[in-house]
Order: sequence, then C-alpha cells, then structure tokens
Amino acid sequence: MTAHIFADESKRNSFVLAAATIPAEQLTKMRQVVVSLRLPGQRRLHFVGERDSRRLQIIRALVEAEVCTTIYEASGIRDLKVARDAVITRLTSDALRQGAHRIVLELDDSLEAQDRWVIREQLKKADRQDALRYEHRRAHEECLLSIPDAVAWSWSKSNQWRKRVEPLVTEVIRL
Repeated sequence: MTAHIFADESKRNSFVLAAATIPAEQLTKMRQVVVSLRLPGQRRLHFVGERDSRRLQIIRALVEAEVCTTIYEASGIRDLKVARDAVITRLTSDALRQGAHRIVLELDDSLEAQDRWVIREQLKKADRQDALRYEHRRAHEECLLSIPDAVAWSWSKSNQWRKRVEPLVTEVIRL
C-alpha cells in the first residue's frame, strides 16, 4: 500500500503536528469527503474559524471515513524551531519506514526552506534520497490538509476536543 501523508501543526501550548496517512487508492474518496464538508463559498476548512457544531460535523465525517492520524508532540522541547525540526525528522523517518510515497506539509513561507533541509538531511542519512516526495502546499490548494488541521487543533485545544478526535489517532509519538 502506497500512502500519502498530509501534515499540519498547532503551536497553542507546545508544538504538535498531526500527520494523516491516506492510502493512494483512497485519495479521491477522501478529497470528496473533505470537499463535501465545505460550506458554499468556502475555499477550505479551517478549524480555528469553524463553529463548534461544524467542528463536530467535520470530526464525525472523518471518523466515519476511517481516517488514520499520527500525533507528534514535542512538549518537552521549548524552542519551537528545535521542536519542529525534531518532529519533521521523525515524521520523515516514519514515512520512509512505512514506505510512504509523499509528504505534504501546509505551507508556511518562513519555515519551508528549513523543513526542506531537515527532510533532505534525513533522506540522505537513510541513503534514500529518491524514496520520498515532499512538498509544501497552501490549504486551499490541497484540501486533504484540512484533516491534520482539524486533528491538530482539537488535540491542542482541550481534553474535551482531544477525546472527540481520539478515534482518528492511531499513534501518539512524544519527543
């Protein structure tokens, strides 16, 4: 099974990255699920701007679609750059181990060059430079980035919201 990983973070209390793994054969179906959740005129789903009733609706749809997400928590690392680098390193290593085809990170222009460097270094260290594609996309360009956005926001928001997304979380990795 070739998978694609879509990742987004929350920096509310500490650095948390949610990485949704979507099998290649499920990409079209999952994009349809996400697009169907958009309101008229909405370019993307963004959890921070949604009402609680919409958040619940979106979470229910993702649970029904059997989304699998890994949470990377760097709560023990105070420096956000160091935390992000550690998480991106581990995400890349895990993606290689899983045989993933691609990682898509939500684009933050100020972090893109550093992310690319971290990923390239991890691929070089594993001597697998061509084993994994990686890219940064804006959330409105890749609707599947809405999935990790929802999970990361919920995981970081409160225990109440964390419990709601727990069915979507297959693993929590603490760094």
